[in-house]
Amino acid sequence: MITRYIFIKLTEAGLADRADLATACVPGLGAVPGVRAVQVALPADPDSAHSWDLCLKVRFDDIAAVQAYVPHPVHRAFVADVLAPVVACKRVWNFEELPLAEG
Repeated sequence: MITRYIFIKLTEAGLADRADLATACVPGLGAVPGVRAVQVALPADPDSAHSWDLCLKVRFDDIAAVQAYVPHPVHRAFVADVLAPVVACKRVWNFEELPLAEG
């Protein structure tokens, strides 16, 4: 399982509409084939809030699904139409989840 973490700093206009933007991310990104789950998180402390306004967590079965997701037209349209107008800065990282040890 691959988790893609997207940290977003919003423009002032984006910050004013943060709740609506957060709500739109789940169905907007979840509509892309290969996406298993989308979660949205808000900063939980002042230090985090100083750096980022939203964190998106998008889960995939494997890195091939991530590679297909990035150029997919549904993803590109969501980024262009919804995110790009209100994003000042973003950083993205992909991580492979390790199985949990039992016991």
